[in-house]
Amino acid sequence: MYWKIAALVVAFLIGWGVQGWRKDAEINRLVAVQTQATLAAEVKARKSEQAITTAAQESRKVSDAKTKQVRANLERTISQLRSRPERSEVPAVAGVTTKSCTGTELFRQDAEFLSREAARADELEAALQQCETTYNAARSELNKE
Repeated sequence: MYWKIAALVVAFLIGWGVQGWRKDAEINRLVAVQTQATLAAEVKARKSEQAITTAAQESRKVSDAKTKQVRANLERTISQLRSRPERSEVPAVAGVTTKSCTGTELFRQDAEFLSREAARADELEAALQQCETTYNAARSELNKE
């Protein structure tokens, strides 16, 4: 009778070991699948990151070119404004009004101020376009996924 109990204990232990091996194999399989999925996701994310970075660099080049052009135009405009009279050089005349102002009658300081503000607005517009281009590129890249 002791040999029956011993046989049952041995059979139980063998079954326990086999079940453990099966569970370990299943866990190892799941870990391998998860590792593969993680690596695939990382590769995909790296490709998206590279595409977004490339788009950002291209839009930065366009923005920098526009900003350079705006600044060159500003310098050219300001150098042309040097021939205008300054506000302190023209005597103030009481009661004088003009029918309209086209900008050709502005004093040097006023024209320079407005030219600088226009250039600043153009630079901001170029920066906005760069942001929008980069955002749209990132959004389209992420929508591919």
